[in-house]
Amino acid sequence: MKRIAQAVLWVTLTIPGTAFAADPRGNFAVIGTGDVACAEYTTEQSTGGADQFLAEAEVSWVQGFLTAYNVYVPTVDGDITSTTTAGAVKGWLSSYCARHPLDKIVIAATELVAELKARKH
Repeated sequence: MKRIAQAVLWVTLTIPGTAFAADPRGNFAVIGTGDVACAEYTTEQSTGGADQFLAEAEVSWVQGFLTAYNVYVPTVDGDITSTTTAGAVKGWLSSYCARHPLDKIVIAATELVAELKARKH
C-alpha cells in the first residue's frame, strides 16, 4: 500500500499542471498563519512573551511555504533556499513586514520566493 501511495504521489508531482491549485485568476486558499497581516506579525515580534511564539509560527509557516515550493516546483537543484538561511528568512520577513504592514504573510512568502528565484539566475 505504501508503494502505491508513493507512486501516486510521484505521478501527481511529475505531471505538468498538477502542481498548482490556484484558480485561473491566480486565487488560492491560504491555510494557517499565512493569512495573518504583516502588521500583526511585526507587533507580535516586538511584544515578546506569548506573542513571540505566534511570530515564530508565522516564520515557520513561511519556511513551510518555501519547502512546499521545493517539493512542487521543478528546479535544477530542488532548493529555492540554497542562497539563504533560516535566520535570514526570519530577518527578511521582519524587514518586508515592516515596509508592507497591510500585506498578508502569504504575500510576503511569494515575494520572498521571487527574490530567491532571482538570486539563482
